Amino acid sequence: MTILSVYGEKNSGKSTACCSLYMYLKDLGATTDYLELINGFGDIESVLSLNGSKIAIYSAGDDKSYLIAAIELAKKWDCDVLVMAVTKGCHYNEVFEDLVEGKTLFWFTLKKGADKAEMDKNEELLTKEIISKTEEIIN
Repeated sequence: MTILSVYGEKNSGKSTACCSLYMYLKDLGATTDYLELINGFGDIESVLSLNGSKIAIYSAGDDKSYLIAAIELAKKWDCDVLVMAVTKGCHYNEVFEDLVEGKTLFWFTLKKGADKAEMDKNEELLTKEIISKTEEIIN
């Protein structure tokens, strides 16, 4: 499994980037195998199939329990790719040490902008990077 971690401060756009990837993959023709809202806050946990690959997207990352849940989701569905949000300050080191051994990990850092326009620009650029890496992996 390849893991793409979307890292950044709280409210920097990590969840939006993950949800944008979900919509992009749907537009490419991906089928949704599983989709649930997480705690009703607009975060999603999902599994999609595209080009013979399974892609899990988990947009909540505010604490360690979400990171564990993201990895468990991807394992349960035997996913090739996991895209997951990781919030700055959560105790992610232990999770990655314990659960990602033998997996490929890519780290994307989303910088929180000084204003909404800068945040939107940063989020758009990061989303393009994540889309590009996801396409590279599944194609």
